[in-house]
Amino acid sequence: MTDSAETTLPSYEEQDSPQNRVLLNPKTRRIRWTLNGPLETAITLARDRFFDPDEVPEPYHQGHAFAQAPLTKPKVSSLKLYVETLDDWDHLWMEIHRDHTDPNATYDPANVVYGPLPGVDEAELRGGKHLLVCCGLKRPWGRKTQLVVKATGNFVTIHDFISTVHPYLMARRGDIIETMNLDPGRTRKPFGRKTKLMVTWQCAKGVEIWDEADWRAYHTRNKPKLPLSSLNLPPALVNAMRLEAQRKRERPRSKTLEELWGSDDE
Repeated sequence: MTDSAETTLPSYEEQDSPQNRVLLNPKTRRIRWTLNGPLETAITLARDRFFDPDEVPEPYHQGHAFAQAPLTKPKVSSLKLYVETLDDWDHLWMEIHRDHTDPNATYDPANVVYGPLPGVDEAELRGGKHLLVCCGLKRPWGRKTQLVVKATGNFVTIHDFISTVHPYLMARRGDIIETMNLDPGRTRKPFGRKTKLMVTWQCAKGVEIWDEADWRAYHTRNKPKLPLSSLNLPPALVNAMRLEAQRKRERPRSKTLEELWGSDDE
């Protein structure tokens, strides 16, 4: 085929479905991706996905064979980035502020503002009174991720993804920190401008941001496990947790990402 339109691969969104998932290259688990400075110093390659304080990771560069490997299987021409930390921002903000005010009351507009939301069909809603400002803070409506990663060659490579996404995340680092401080699931708050951040893949098109201390704790191999009896939990809950653990052990083993990916020669 010589017609480029005929040889262009479908996008991630065109190919992915519950029956035919687009898989992330398991090689990405070796990547150590920091979000604290320029791309040139942000990426190294470890032996595996676990954190080892004594390991000296391998340098990464664009010409590395690893960098030119396909990001996905099947290969794709593009994908729309999803960043959980940013895409949850509006939800987390509303969880904190939704009960602070009454939409029918009058407030100092410097502190509280209600009104229509851009892009929302008010004809389908009652009154069009949406919280836009609370406690003097502007609602982060419309601040979700809007980035398409495109292939620089025939398909999206690991480097295509990293080199496109890293500068975008660095430009929004302040937004990321702000969102992390709203997240009740993060226990090391408050986070600040100097907080060291890590990036990991959730799926082929999605990444999650960690603070480095949490990332290290989660990715340490053979983490010590506390016995349930030491957690001072209700006996009924302890029994339920033990039953669930037994069920998991008895379930058929799911294939690993490496097994699903198969041979690199395909």
